[in-house]
Amino acid sequence: MIGTLWTLLALTAQDAGATEIGNGRAFGLGVQLGSPSGVTGKVYLGGRRNAIDFLVGGPYTDNYFWGGIWAQAAYHWHVTELTSGDGVAIPFRVGVGGFVTSWRYGWWGDRAYDAVIGARVPVGLDFDLEDAPVQFWIEAAVDVTILPPL
Repeated sequence: MIGTLWTLLALTAQDAGATEIGNGRAFGLGVQLGSPSGVTGKVYLGGRRNAIDFLVGGPYTDNYFWGGIWAQAAYHWHVTELTSGDGVAIPFRVGVGGFVTSWRYGWWGDRAYDAVIGARVPVGLDFDLEDAPVQFWIEAAVDVTILPPL
């Protein structure tokens, strides 16, 4: 599945420059809007190059699948910073991770699973604001179901 997720990550209540996100401010919590929606977090690991993000929320829906609780996590490599200045820094990132959820499958939900486990590969852009301790991001992710085989 390829989807677009919009996320808001509020890092702290103090003033921050874009270069402080990931350096002086290594952890943030926020809200993700889209499918799935939920509470999200991001932890930078020793600088701005590597991070782990997570989400707990739900439901997830598309044409044939819909589910209850959705949880995901991914390790991100911030490959390059596309631009910096004019109030924002924009790093490009790729990642690898996984998800777990409960799903119903089929037009009328004729198959149900207690748990579904899968892998995910997100690619995205972060928007680190210099004037506020806030980060927005947009991402597309490929999610592949591993268990149970569908």
